[in-house]
Formats: sequence, structure tokens, C-alpha cells
Amino acid sequence: MLILKSTKMNPGKKFFLLTVFLLTVFQSFSQLRLTDHLQFALHFDPIYSNSKVFANPGGEAVKTDRDKHEKAKIATAIGLTVSYLVSKNFKFTVGGYYTNPGEKDIRTNSAIADTSSVPFVTTKKVRLYKYFGAPFLLTYTFTPPWKKTWLFCITGGLYAEKYYDATEKIYTKEAGSGTTVAKGKISIAQRGSLASFAVGGYLGAGYERQLSKKIQLRIIPYYKYYFTKVFVANAGATNSRLKNIGLNLSVGYRITHKVIR
Repeated sequence: MLILKSTKMNPGKKFFLLTVFLLTVFQSFSQLRLTDHLQFALHFDPIYSNSKVFANPGGEAVKTDRDKHEKAKIATAIGLTVSYLVSKNFKFTVGGYYTNPGEKDIRTNSAIADTSSVPFVTTKKVRLYKYFGAPFLLTYTFTPPWKKTWLFCITGGLYAEKYYDATEKIYTKEAGSGTTVAKGKISIAQRGSLASFAVGGYLGAGYERQLSKKIQLRIIPYYKYYFTKVFVANAGATNSRLKNIGLNLSVGYRITHKVIR
């Protein structure tokens, strides 16, 4: 009888083989000059986030109250992108980022029947929704006649975001007393059926400038619109669709400084 014995590969050997493989792939890319077209960028985006409230059947009163008290929120996006320079004027960009849009100042006033013995209570809620996202963007760049040192660029495309967490901070204040704050994760009952996946459109226009042969600065105001309704709230009475106005601040790095025609 022939018995076959399985042998486990040494972890060090696995790491060595993986390193050799990656170096071989990178060398192949270099020979094909693909690396001449690649640009990496780290970006930080301040975002002005606002949500449009939609009423489901029977939810008009809730929508009116939310529209009255809800305020826009300052959010942020932080990420890393990889761009492929197709030509001198066009580049295609993909990547990943983390963003935290949400709602701010959703109020509920609790009137007590015996107001002489129990003070009037005001509750204010701040909700934060956290997503990981991926952009798919095409950028057209050209030199404007009024600004020779800066390149003008127009960027458009799509993005996808995957929800992974939500938190809520609740401020409760009684007449004549201070404010107490409770913070924690939003339960399923509180956040309703929060959509786990969101898709939207992206449009931006701004400037790029070469700081050196390999380093580039990018400043682009942009508008993001969610095609999907991101979450359902108030026990299903309303749902919302976010809209974001952001400012893309990024520093890009090219592997080579070869001029792309």
C-alpha cells in the first residue's frame, strides 16, 4: 500500500516565495512601463453632510418635525487612491476611504402631564453613520490661460459605500437643570433597517499643481449625491438620502516622473 504524506511548507519559505513573486510581477510591470502611468495619493476631505427626509405612509408629522430641527453636519473622509494616467489629460482613479456622514440635532420634546411636579424635558440626538467607500473616477486636466502654474481639472464618476457602524449621542435637558449626555451604538430598533450598501454620483472641479517632478497637490471641491436611501428611522415613519459637499485635499506621488503624452 502506498501512503502519501502531506508536508507543511515552512512559513519563512512561504514569505520568501511570495516576495520573489511580487518582485517578479513588479519587474514585469516596470518592463511594460506601466509604473510610468501610476500615481498614488493620500487624501483628507472635510464634508458638509445634509440629509433629505422622505415620509413613508403615516410619517408626515415626523418628517415635519425632523425638517424643523435637523441640521447639516460636518463630516470627514480619509483615504488612499491609485490613478492610472491614460494620457496627458486623462486619468482613471480607484481607491478606498472611510467616511462618517450622519444626522445632527434631531429633537424630541417630551411633554409631561403633570408639569407642576415634573419639569419639561428636551431631548436632542446626534447620529453618526460610518462607511467604507470606493471611488471610480475619471479626471480631465488641462492648463487654463489664467493660471499657468496650476492645472484645472474636472472629475466625475461613481462611488460605492458599505455601512459598518452607527453611534448616537443623546443630550437630555430638564427645565432648570443641566444637560446629561448618553453615547452608544444605535440599536436595530432605533436605526430601523439601515441600508448596508449605498451608491452615489460624484462631480468635482478644481486645481492640481506639481510641487516637484513626483509630488502633486490637489484641491477639488466636489458634490456627492446618494442614489440609494441610506437609512430608515423613526420606526419606519421616515427615511433619508444624504447629500455631501466636500473638499478633496490630496497629495499624490508618482513612481517615475516620465512625461505622459
